[in-house]
Amino acid sequence: MNIMISNTTQKKFDFFAIYRHTSLANKDGFDENGDCFDLTPIDMALLDRFKMDETKLNLVKLGQTLFAGITHIRLIYLNGTVGNKREEETLSLDTEHVWVFNIEKANTLDKAVIVDINESVGNGRTEYGDDPDEGAARDTVVCFNPSNGVIVVPPRSAMGVNMLERFFTHITTPRTTGLYDDVVRDSTGTGNIAHLSGINEIDLRVSNLSDTVKHGNVKKAIELSSHKMSLKLYDGGFTVAEAADYVKKLFMRQKNKEVVVEKLLIDGEYNDTHQLIDLVDHRMIATVDVPTNRNGKVIVDAMMDAVYSAYTSNRTKLDISHAVKGGNGV
Repeated sequence: MNIMISNTTQKKFDFFAIYRHTSLANKDGFDENGDCFDLTPIDMALLDRFKMDETKLNLVKLGQTLFAGITHIRLIYLNGTVGNKREEETLSLDTEHVWVFNIEKANTLDKAVIVDINESVGNGRTEYGDDPDEGAARDTVVCFNPSNGVIVVPPRSAMGVNMLERFFTHITTPRTTGLYDDVVRDSTGTGNIAHLSGINEIDLRVSNLSDTVKHGNVKKAIELSSHKMSLKLYDGGFTVAEAADYVKKLFMRQKNKEVVVEKLLIDGEYNDTHQLIDLVDHRMIATVDVPTNRNGKVIVDAMMDAVYSAYTSNRTKLDISHAVKGGNGV
């Protein structure tokens, strides 16, 4: 059986910002809203882990059957240099930096199953983790800036931002309680579509469909269920101008209460750069090409490079978003 191996694969990354909150305003460094962006305890805890032998890092218990631990970690200064734990005297948390790490979450309720697709279903299946102290594990790469709380993670990852907050709480001493999160907003809107040089895909979901809704003469995959519709429009059947007009009319139908637009992602190109626009949540999303090894697999180091690239290539947008919230930029 011949399998076509690609040299790269596209991965998406979501942007969040975490901060501490207390219901008691102006308490111990918290502002009048009860918010504090000082995440020094997390920064110091990650430094401690960075200095340790990675093979000796212990898993943290996050629940009755959930455990998590860092397998790989990098300290990257935003001036281009990389921290070296063998030269501990050179390490500094005063220089602007980010942490890039891979965190592994294990669930002792789950078995790991490996399937050889060249074998029959029965012969090609192997199960691991039957011992009560074993469980299936999943990796999640993270880029974290402790100076402003920006976190970059793959969407729908094993360690979502809420689980990361629990992990950060467990590794800090005293424990950093009251962590909250919010998505990092993007100012892009419908007008940005017209500036794209090409569109690869429009991914949308609408509900409360009206019989008057038209879909256009384009290639599409439609799934109708309980007055909901998921629709993907692929490049080849429309121009950028036609796509912009389609989106404009769709939001007009929402304004007229014919539909509710629940999801609308525009995947396109701008100046030879991949751009992903979320026109509903206006959240920051980045798409990065990740190299694969000779067997077509994505390795952890490549994903760590990719999540760092997602952060650095969007710093201009992050500066604007952070300043709007009253911060000093990223």
